[in-house]
Amino acid sequence: MIILFGVGYFMRLDLAELAMASAVCIGGPSSAPALASAKGWRDLLIPGILCGSLGYGIGSFIGGACRHVAHLKRLYADQATWRSRQTKV
Repeated sequence: MIILFGVGYFMRLDLAELAMASAVCIGGPSSAPALASAKGWRDLLIPGILCGSLGYGIGSFIGGACRHVAHLKRLYADQATWRSRQTKV
């Protein structure tokens, strides 16, 4: 949150935009309509939902890539164990 507000200060963003960004980063796109309607920020409703959805998409891609790397690591570790067992026999 400190990084978000620090970068927002240097980019001269409004406090409403920073608060919406912070809420969407924590709660996802479903928190954007709640915050926008509670504070009366109707103009930030659609950007909040879109940024939250983009975050879900990027997070899913990164999670899938991490799973793939972990699977490959386990696969190569299993092959090394298999090879060491074959040389001992």
